[in-house]
Amino acid sequence: MFDETFFTTSLPAHIKATGTDSAEQPAVRVKLRSGEEYKVGRVLDVSPQWVVLEVYPPDGKPPRPSSTPSHQAGAPVHDFGRLAVPYEYIVRVMVTLEPKPHDLGFRV
Repeated sequence: MFDETFFTTSLPAHIKATGTDSAEQPAVRVKLRSGEEYKVGRVLDVSPQWVVLEVYPPDGKPPRPSSTPSHQAGAPVHDFGRLAVPYEYIVRVMVTLEPKPHDLGFRV
């Protein structure tokens, strides 16, 4: 089962090891027990019971840019979804390499 240690220690190590010798960009995907799969932009928060992930839109499109006024007010450059999920619902975390895509990939 995945846990807090995986998301704070193991996942960053896997991402680093995957991307060291390649011109391609690491991508992280999380699959849930329900069958839903999400491409992860960042790990936002980790607790002993759950993890909060910044996720790409589920339709495979890149995240939309934030509006200029909200960006100037300190909002992120792109709008991502947030997914809070208990560890026991995560069945797979996959780190792969993808060509530099039109989206932003996994961000540290």
